[in-house]
Amino acid sequence: MVAKIFIRDLDDEIYAKFKAEAAKRGLKLAKAFSLAINAWLGNTPEAKPFDSRMHERMLNELTYRKMKRDFLRLYPSKYVVIARGVFQGAFDSLDETWEWIQHHTEEGEAALVQKIGKERRVARITGSSLRVKTH
Repeated sequence: MVAKIFIRDLDDEIYAKFKAEAAKRGLKLAKAFSLAINAWLGNTPEAKPFDSRMHERMLNELTYRKMKRDFLRLYPSKYVVIARGVFQGAFDSLDETWEWIQHHTEEGEAALVQKIGKERRVARITGSSLRVKTH
């Protein structure tokens, strides 16, 4: 059975981002919603690790957004680390940051590394590798 649904009060910005991501992945919205719901519910074997990693990433990003002004004021030009949705520390160099991450996070755990300043630089920790992107 296929349900037809109407979602009230869905934030326009969230919907636009979701729709754009679905298009980028080549998915119809119905399929994207089904995958998102199954991942959120943990109904598929592959959803459980995806769901927990995605949840960690979202928590880290939300924490960064909430604390961004404080970071700009307190830690200009430093690297901040957020893991498990909690600010972990501020470091002078990417090497120092990476050293801390290797000793204080579990392998595969999501951590957000952000250099505080005008240019946004985001590092993603995946297993034992570090990827840095400049926005």
